[in-house]
Amino acid sequence: MRRLGDAWVGDVSSRSVKATVDRIRAHDAVVSAALGTGSTPVPARFGQTFADDNECVAAISAKKETMSAGLARVAGMVEMTVVLRVETTLDSSSGTAYLQSLARREHTARDLNAGLSGHAHETAMRVEGGVVTLSHLVEREALSMYIERARELTSGLDARIIGPAAPYSFGPPE
Repeated sequence: MRRLGDAWVGDVSSRSVKATVDRIRAHDAVVSAALGTGSTPVPARFGQTFADDNECVAAISAKKETMSAGLARVAGMVEMTVVLRVETTLDSSSGTAYLQSLARREHTARDLNAGLSGHAHETAMRVEGGVVTLSHLVEREALSMYIERARELTSGLDARIIGPAAPYSFGPPE
């Protein structure tokens, strides 16, 4: 891996990049190396390739405004994620019981997010079945406070705290 102007790049053996565990780990290693410098990268999606360094530089130049805005948005920040498993069994004994059990699930996620929102600039929430993923954009300087608060709030819950990582959930779509 190496730095090419504003980009961190790695070489691949072909333009056809299939997602394998090793290739995804290599991509993550480049992103982690950039994050480890103390700067906050806006990660490119996995598998984005260019014919050569000149094509990469041209693509960056063409999207300079969007990329600059994305970098300014996440400057000095990292992404922290809390993955929360919530009650998956919904009480179907009555319509009221069903709605109450559904509300309990939603309230657990909302309460956790509300408790962490004072330590985050932005939040992205994704719900898939019984798993709620809360991603937060957190200032590096506030990271220890965020982690401490997240541990307090998730004590006794089936939750996992992940990060710090590059802000995949908060960068531009491309």
